[in-house]
This record gives sequence, C-alpha cells and structure tokens, in this order.
Amino acid sequence: ELATAERGVVETGWSPDRSDAVGLYWATEDANGYLKRFAVDSQTVPGQLSWHVEHLPGLATWPLPAHREPQPVSYSPEYDTVIAPFTGDYHEAAALYRDWAKKQVWCQRGTADEWPDTAPADGSDDLARWTPEWFREIGFWAKFYHEPAKVLPEWAAYRKWLRVPMASHYYRYNIAKFDDNYPEHLPPDPYLLQGIRDARAMGVRPLPYINGVIWDTDTQSWLKEKGFATAAKAESGGLYPWDINGEIHASMCPAVEQWRTKMRETSEKLMWEHGMCGVYLDCLAATQAQPCYDPTHGHPLRGGDYAAKGNRQLMFDLRQHIRRFDREACFFTEEIGEQYLDVMDGYLTLDITRSYCRPGEQVFPVFTAVYHPYTINFGSDAELGLEPDYFAWQYGEAFLWGEQPLISANVAKAPMAGDSNSEFLREVTQAYYCVGQRFLQGGEWRRIAVRPFEAKPGKCGLELAAKPYTLEYAKTKDRYTTWAGPAVRASAWEREGDLAVVLVNITGEEQAVELTVRPDRLRLSPKCRLVRAWPHPAADTGGADGVHKLVMPARRVAIYVLTADVPHASRARPLDETPWELLTVEDGNFPSVEGPAKSLWACADSMVENVVGSGGTVARPVDSGETGDVVTRQGTQAQVRGPAAEGRGLPRASKDQPFLLLRQLPHTVQAANPEPVYVAAGNDDYLSCQVGGGTKLAFARPGLVVVSDGLTGEVVRSLAEGPAASVTVPARGTYLVGYARVDPDGFARALAEAPLLEPRCRPLVAKCRALVAAPRERREQALADATRSLCELERSLNDLPAALSLTSPLVEVHRQLQSLAAAQVSAGIELTADDDWLSPGLPKALQVAAMGAGDIAGRTEGVEVKSLGNWVPGKRTTRADGALLYGGRLTLDDANHVERLVPVVASARVTRAGLGFYLSDILELEANRPFEIQTQSTPVTVVAGRVATGEATLRNWSPYDVEVTTTATGPAGWRLTAEPGKVNAPALQDTSVRVQMAPPASARRGEFEVRCVADYAPGLDTAVLGLFKISVLESLVPFVAQADRWEQPKPDNLACLRQRGKLALFAKAGEPLHLKVSNIRVTQYTDSVRLRLLDPDLRVVVEGSIPVDGSREVNQPAPQTGAYYLELMPGSGSAKVEVSNRCAAEIATKEDPLRLYCSRIQRQFFVPASSKGFRFGAVDGGPDETAHFQIASPTGRVALEANGNFAGTEVSVEVRPGEAGKVWTLLCEPRQDVHFWLGGDVCPYLSTSPERVLVGQ
Repeated sequence: ELATAERGVVETGWSPDRSDAVGLYWATEDANGYLKRFAVDSQTVPGQLSWHVEHLPGLATWPLPAHREPQPVSYSPEYDTVIAPFTGDYHEAAALYRDWAKKQVWCQRGTADEWPDTAPADGSDDLARWTPEWFREIGFWAKFYHEPAKVLPEWAAYRKWLRVPMASHYYRYNIAKFDDNYPEHLPPDPYLLQGIRDARAMGVRPLPYINGVIWDTDTQSWLKEKGFATAAKAESGGLYPWDINGEIHASMCPAVEQWRTKMRETSEKLMWEHGMCGVYLDCLAATQAQPCYDPTHGHPLRGGDYAAKGNRQLMFDLRQHIRRFDREACFFTEEIGEQYLDVMDGYLTLDITRSYCRPGEQVFPVFTAVYHPYTINFGSDAELGLEPDYFAWQYGEAFLWGEQPLISANVAKAPMAGDSNSEFLREVTQAYYCVGQRFLQGGEWRRIAVRPFEAKPGKCGLELAAKPYTLEYAKTKDRYTTWAGPAVRASAWEREGDLAVVLVNITGEEQAVELTVRPDRLRLSPKCRLVRAWPHPAADTGGADGVHKLVMPARRVAIYVLTADVPHASRARPLDETPWELLTVEDGNFPSVEGPAKSLWACADSMVENVVGSGGTVARPVDSGETGDVVTRQGTQAQVRGPAAEGRGLPRASKDQPFLLLRQLPHTVQAANPEPVYVAAGNDDYLSCQVGGGTKLAFARPGLVVVSDGLTGEVVRSLAEGPAASVTVPARGTYLVGYARVDPDGFARALAEAPLLEPRCRPLVAKCRALVAAPRERREQALADATRSLCELERSLNDLPAALSLTSPLVEVHRQLQSLAAAQVSAGIELTADDDWLSPGLPKALQVAAMGAGDIAGRTEGVEVKSLGNWVPGKRTTRADGALLYGGRLTLDDANHVERLVPVVASARVTRAGLGFYLSDILELEANRPFEIQTQSTPVTVVAGRVATGEATLRNWSPYDVEVTTTATGPAGWRLTAEPGKVNAPALQDTSVRVQMAPPASARRGEFEVRCVADYAPGLDTAVLGLFKISVLESLVPFVAQADRWEQPKPDNLACLRQRGKLALFAKAGEPLHLKVSNIRVTQYTDSVRLRLLDPDLRVVVEGSIPVDGSREVNQPAPQTGAYYLELMPGSGSAKVEVSNRCAAEIATKEDPLRLYCSRIQRQFFVPASSKGFRFGAVDGGPDETAHFQIASPTGRVALEANGNFAGTEVSVEVRPGEAGKVWTLLCEPRQDVHFWLGGDVCPYLSTSPERVLVGQ
C-alpha cells in the first residue's frame, strides 16, 4: 500500500515477495537495433491501457511517389515481438529476456569473470572489445568540472579521503562554454597538460566529456569541412536542429564515415596528445535515434538498423584506432544501450536516481537484472552538499544497485572528518572497493524481499524486515517527492557460488533488522555460513539458515556473504597510500611540505629544495632568482575561475602556474651537513639531484649511478662502477647525482602499450640493453650511443606528436637517460617559452638555456631545435653567468593544424673525454586559433530594402594582442559592411564587431546566411568565420486600415513562447507602444528572458532581461510609423506577451517558427489573392508531446487537420477559388512543446483576431 504525502508525489521503496505473482512479458527480440518506439496509451479508449510497438519500415525513396488512389503496403519486421504470461515479477521477466540476450553479439565477449586481465593481441577484434583491468578496479568516480587549477584540489581532497582507485568524469576542461563548439573540445583551459599528468600521478584517471551525436553548426569545422553532408536529414531534407541555449547543433548520422572519422579525430587529440585515459561520448546511447532521409548516405531511408550499426561501427573503429597508441584507453556513454555492451567499457546511468517517475511508480533495475555481469554501471547526482538523509538515500541506492560509486558536483565540497555526508561517502566507497566489488561488479542480481516488520513474511530465499522510513526531497525547485520505504535498504548478489546481502542504513539512527535465509529456496549447502565481510575485520556469524537479528549503526553499510569458503569471503583489499601533496596558491609563494625523516620530494614542474633534518624533511618548490639565488616558487590564480570563467580565456603564463604536485620518492637521503638536497627530477625509477658533501642516497632499486663534481665537472663515480642500491658522495663539495634503473624489458613492456610507437622505439630499447650489458670500460660509450639514439628518435616524431606528450611512455625513457647524461657531463639544457599557446601565423619566442660546470659553451657543439613548425634561428649569446642562451621563433604555417599538441625538442651535443653525449628537453605547445567569433544567437531581423545590424563578439582567448581585419560575405546583391574593418583584439578580452546588411528591396522572405570573416595572418588561410542567420521579412502594414472595435485576446489564448520567438506590431508615429512581457517558469528552469524591441529601421528601442516569475512593461510613444519587431529569448523557460496595440502578430516562418509551450491558441492570418496554396510544417517536443492542428479557410472548410507527432515535414494546404485574399484561421493544441511555421504564398504572421492581422506591403 502506497504512502501519502502532504505535497508532491510518493515513491515506494518496499520490495515485497512477488515471486508467486502473475506477470505479462512483452519484448522485441531485435539483434540489430532497428528503429522502433515502445508506446503506452491510456487516452484513446477511456478506461483502457494499451501497449504497442511502432515499427519504422525502411524506404527506398523519399518523398514517396504520389498516387491518386490508396496503395496496399506491407511490412514484416526483421525481429520478433514476444508476448507471454509468467509467474513472478521483474526478476523472472529479466531472466526470460536474458535467455535470448546472452546469445547476441554484444554478449559474446562473456561476463566479467571471462574478461582477460591482460590486453589481447594488437589490432585484434578482441582488443577492441576488451575492458582494461584499471577500469574494472575503479573504486570511486568524481564527476567534476572546470579548469585544472580549480579541479585538481578537488580531486586531491577526495583521493586523500577515500584512498581507493579513482577516475574522473571530467567536464568543462576547455575554454568554450558548455554545449558550445561541439565537437571542437579544444583549446583547453590553462595548464591542462600539467593537470592531467598530475592527476594520473595522484592516482586519478581523467576521462573527459565529448558529445557523440551532434555538431555545432557555427563551428569552423562545420563550415570548412561541410558538416551538413554528414548530418541526419529530416523528412523535409533539413537538419534535425538541437537548440541548446541558442547554439544550434545538428544531429549527425552515424552511418556516415565522415562523422565517425570526426569522433576518432576528437578523441585522438584528447587521449593521445593530452593524456586523457578515455572519453565519455555523451548522448550516444541516451538520445533518440533520428530517422534519416538523406539518400546520399547509403542506408535505407527513414527506418532500418543503420543508426545502431553505425554507432557500433563508430565505437569499434574508435577503440581500435585509439588503442594503437594507448591499449588501455576506455570509453563510456550516457544511460544504457544493450547493442553497445561489448564496445563500451561502461555506462553513466543517471536517471535511476533522478526519479523521473510519475506518482506511485517504482523504478526497477531491469537492465541490472539482465546485464549486470556483462558491463559496468556508475552514476548519480549525489554530492556532499545535499541533506544527509537525501545523500544517504541517493548514494546508497547506486551502491545497492551494483554501481561504481560516483559524486557529481559543479563545485565540489571537500570531505571533512565528522561531517555526516563525508563519513557516509567514505563508508560506502571503501565498503564497495575493499569487499563489495567482488559481487557489485560482475555479480548476478538476485531477489531479496524487503518488508515492514508487521507485514506477512514471504516465501523467497532471502527476506529482510525493517522499520518504515519516510524521506521528503526536492527533485527540482518546488517539485517535492516523498519516498516511503525501509530504514535499511538491501540488495542481493550471486557470484562464484556465493551469495552476498548488501545492507545500507540510510537513517541517522541505529536500526535493528531481521534477515531471513531459507537455504532450500536458494539451493545452498547445509554447511553454508553467514560471514559478515564488512565492516572489516570479517566475522563468521554462524550457520546461514534461519532468522538473523542484526543491528545496523547509523548511516553505515554491512555486507554479509553466504558461503562455504569462510577464508575467501573474509578477504578485503587494502587501501591505497597517497605519498604526495598538492600545493596551491592564490598569489605568491607556494607553501612547504613536511615529510618523514630521510624522505626526498620531487616535482615535475619545479626544482624542490629538501632540507633534511633529524625530525624529518622540509620540502619547498624553488626557482632561480634574478641574481641567481634560490627563491621560493611563486604562482598566481586567475581572478575569475570555475563557473564564472566558463567560455573565457584565462591567463596561462608558465611562471604563474598556481598548483604543484610534490611527490615523496621511494629513495631516501642521509645528509652529513645542513646543505639542502636539490631534486631537479625524479620518480621511482630515476633521480637527478644536487647534494652536499658526505650525503648518502639509498635508491628504491639498484640502478646505474653517475656522480660528478658540481664545480669542476669531474666524474667522481662513473658508470664503470656498475649498478648500485646506494651511493655516498665525497665528504666535501657539491655534487650532481644521476640515478636510473634502466630496465630495457620494462621499457619494452611500457612502450608495447603504445603499439603505434613501439616499433619506432626498438633501436632505442636495443641501445638501452647494450648500456646495461656493456662491459665497464664501454658503459660511457653505450650511454653516449643511447642518448644519441634518443635524440634522433625524438627529432623524427613530428608526425606523431603524442609520442612526446607528458604522459607518453617514451618520455619516461627520456627522463632516465637524461638523468644519467646530465650527471655524466655535469650540465643540462632547458627549453622554455612564456606560455604554451601557439597560433598559426604568429611567431612564438622560445629560449634554450644550457647550464653546467666549467666551460659549458666550449663543450657544447651546437643547439638544435626541432618542431612541427618552421624554426627560425635567432641570436646566440652567452650570458654573464656562463649559461648559453639560444633564442628563436617558431612559426606554424599550417592554418588548419589547430586543437593539436605541438612538441618542440631542443638538443645539444656536449663532449666529455672525447665522447659526445646528447642532452635534450621537450616543451609541449598548444596549437590553436587565437580567437573565435560569437554571433548573436537569434536570427537577425531584416526587412527587404532596409539596413539591419548584426552584432558579433570577437573573443580573444589567447594570451596575445592580435590585429584583425574584418569583412563580410553573403547573398549576391546584398550590401554588406563589417565595422570596424581593422581592429586590435586585446588578449583575453572581447571586442565588438558589427555587420551592416541591406538586402535589395526585391529580396524574398526567407532565411539567409551572412558570414563575418576575421583574418589575422593574411596569406595563411587563417580566417575565422562567424555565421549570422538572417530572417528577411516584408515591410508589414495592417490588413484592416481602421477598426472601430477589436477583441483583446483572452488570457487562455495568449501564447507561451519558448527558446526564442519574434512578434511584429504596427504603430503610427506618436501612438503609444504598450506591451507587457512575463517570464513564466517552466519546471526547474530559471532562465531570464532576454528581449529587444526594434523600430521600423531595425534600430534598438528597448532591450533588457526579465528574471523568472517577473515581468516588464513597455509604454512609450512610437518614434515613427511602421512595423516594430519584438525579439524574445526565453531559453528553457517561457514568455507570454500582451500587446495593447491593435495590429500585432506572432511570426511563424521556417527560420523563425512559433515555438509554444503548453499553449492552446487560435490565430488568424492572411492568404494573398494570388495564392493557390501554401505549406505548413511542425516539429513536436518528443514521442509523448503530440499536438493537434487545424487550419480553416474563410468559408469554414477545414483545409488541414493533423494529429500526433510532427517531424518537420511540410504539407501542402490547398487554397480554393474564393478563399484567397482573405483571413484564415489556425488552431493549435499541443500537449507540451511544439513549434510550427507557414511557408510559400502566405503571410506567416499570426494574430489573435481578424482586425489585428498584418500583411506584407
């Protein structure tokens, strides 16, 4: 029996034993993913509920041939629709479906128990379908947002708190606003490369957001690569537009190779070049597939299996391609899609906790019950800022349903000891990882009945009795839900012959429960024991049979295992150590870190001073001051950050990086004097540092060691002495120490993870083998040979920039060899730039500094810099401190080589004892356009023969001022002028640009395009395009010149406009313009309504915005006679307009359709005397958002009657003799969202009464 609530709807959380219930099984068993719709109908026949499947047949041609008489048609689906009665509930229904599903191609890789732990053969189909072990071992997901400087501290806080393997579903890491510029997901926010490298070093694997189904129609790639050809086409031949906050995206057709190639290109940039561990392809499984009518795509039109097959091919090819360089790259998508099980590593399943159910409905985990052993799920909207009861309910439910734990927060609150939500977060997450993952990933969902204590017991094998508990929460603002269910929630899982019962107390009080186990119903051995596996340490509570009285502490988890193998069930995984500290700074010096005694600390972005004392080590990041002294490293945070910085470029100076990761190395130090140890670089397998006399270093593993005098350069411990586990330098002086493990087999294994790179590295690996195996007298020569091989390889890799990214396995080999070489020659080189930004056509200043003992200039035979661009040698000078400085400029002359990593390699040959050792350094640059053009989101309203202005913003997101030349192009015969023609666009700022446009007086009504062209490097095709949508209207006048009386619209006949809309009103000079605009709330949305009122010359009279639930009145004299145009942008909200002036109309053209929200309206419009017919088109808001339209002629004849769904197809409306030159009537009755338009020989201006009608002059 469902509970009741004072407000909102009620959901139940009880799970009574329904194993003896009667159910009806209804399914389509479709192995190929044909387009279809499942529908439920409770309205056609009152009192009757009906189900049906809408099958969409494929067509050979479109439009269909016209026939005078009805033609017989037939269609036989390629799959079975099955209906059958059964005993039980969704558990049994899932088992029926699973019997069919496990035979399908998407299940053929087997269950998680059958997935191999190591990667299958390179290039094989098995590799494309393999899920790497690291993805399976994830213990926590952080769905976090924004630039690295903001998100890294959030990741660090959760990693330290939880100490389990962690991944991040990473959003808004790029400069563009969210839901803008897809699929151009670069340029990145500042320090992304460093942030991703540091995240991985902390044990966090970032997987960024990309959109897998849409292409923004004003991006450079759409305009230059002809994206329209790849888009899915509606019945009308146009796009399926997806309007997201005024950004118009096109739904793409996955059957077309160009789109699949685009997805590979986007993913390659992020994963190969920027170090991401995978990507999330939003919408690919969640979004409704659009029937495509484009005959050039090579698939059946309208219906068919091309969408599912195209997406499967997209994912298979994507996985094969990306894993050529990163064998362990992973991919996931939104929601669920059975046909992608073997080509997705997991699913972000959000809707189960978003409670999109109607009153009284209960969400059942049917997908989990069918497919849980075959895939990995994760997802929720839980965050620490929620009310504790709601947080426990939501985070606990995802845990109970076998999902990897996930937190989602735009700004993530740091977990804290003593905070209820933080403690529950850690309890659930560690229970999942340490004990529960064995069942909650790969286990099979089993029935456990959950009932109140006083309810009648069931008969199933597992049953829990608990106290009732009621929770009220707000799904959205003012939309409340009451959940009534057990205080302790439960789920049950089977794996490897054992059964696990998972319990979660979601309340803030201790709870007593009774767990009943009926072994005969579970087919358990009489020897089966009930083991409490969590909390740990485990406890054998006795035999499993019978009723077990248990006590659950407040907001705690328990996992009980029914097993005959008590030791196995009692095991728990250890938690991770976190031997690192993330340092951040607002503006100024970075803080120090205090570490254990003898510890050494290193940082990838800074030298670290280690002051070693008896009580511990104090480590601080340092830099070289202006006079050569050692100073604390400084950083600066951007003044604007996080959500407020979205869409804007931020400062990215290398010296101002506001975060540093200090890692405690596994090596130890014992200092003989107070002189600090300066660590230039290091990790588990190498170390490069400067130490004082008498210092002893102990390494994690034996390796090659070189020690040289920091003043004279003399080698005091050479490679000839062989590998060592420790070294003590001479008692006096300062020394450079280079240590490297140099494990050629380890190098080979690491490089094998990048199959595309590995063959090119074999000569280098061979040189490393020769170094390790060389006799003592040949080791220095072998090191020289290895460094030369390394430099030659690095200079040859410009066609594979990912090979030199910060996370590439080759860079690890580079660091080890360079640590030995630097100590061998007592020198080093450093390649630097002020920042990492590189724009085509703009010279980039670089510097190479060589520093070392003795005459470094005399021992250096030359410096060579190699990159993808054209290196222009600069002046070579020797600084006063003896360092060699090489300056130059790098110019990238390929204007289309953007959103790419450009590695630059500097190398120098330094001689010692007649041998040439090659020192090298790598600098990663980001190649990107310096700016974008953002045009106004609404179509520019233009009247034929008059001048209008399009507003655009030149957003410079680069760190450089840019001189820009602007022009405009458009339809023939139009007068177009961009102003100003030349403009300086300051760094990180917006610059306004206008385009004056005047179509000829003879221009037809309709939609046109005008492009604003901004160029900054003539001769290199560096032009950036901005696209204006233009809506050309006639000059409007009243149809009725005078009217003594006219009817004001009734309130229920006012249109509720959504997304955007336009109205026209006519006024004489001096007549008051009187209108009221109200912002009407739509569910949880709080968008402001933006408005502009234009005069007959299209100048702005009024503009502004209206907050949700607010309104604004305009009441002022009309400055001149003519038609005025009101432009509205309600976004996801809606707007109502009341116009007191007599002549007013809503515009309903194809380029400016009338977009309604829940509005039943009746309107009048004019059909010219010349008309023989016109067109009507509409698009609904979704399968359950149908509409009814009726168009009637002046004679009362119903010229069009249409019910149901509308996909954009235009239908003809006949105008019979005597019906032209008069006013017609249109009735619209939508269930929710719909937009529609009139086209052809008609005036598409809709008024509330005949006296208000406007017509073209």
